[in-house]
Amino acid sequence: MIELAFTFMKYLLTITAILIATTGLRAQEKSYYENLVGEGNRDFEDEQYNLATQFYQEAMTFDVNNPVVDYRLAECYRHTF
Repeated sequence: MIELAFTFMKYLLTITAILIATTGLRAQEKSYYENLVGEGNRDFEDEQYNLATQFYQEAMTFDVNNPVVDYRLAECYRHTF
């Protein structure tokens, strides 16, 4: 019985460690994503559309469901072609 409890605790500890590790990674990804969008927005406002395009394209690799980034990327294309 003690052996079963020890195995369960070991399993629970492993799962907890994995969850903590992946949560930290997602927080880092979110921060990086927000920085990309922020840089893209800054360049967009400065009418540096080629530079903004690069930041928005990179941001889209993390989240394709942001309509603001999608719209601004389209506007960058419109202004550069």
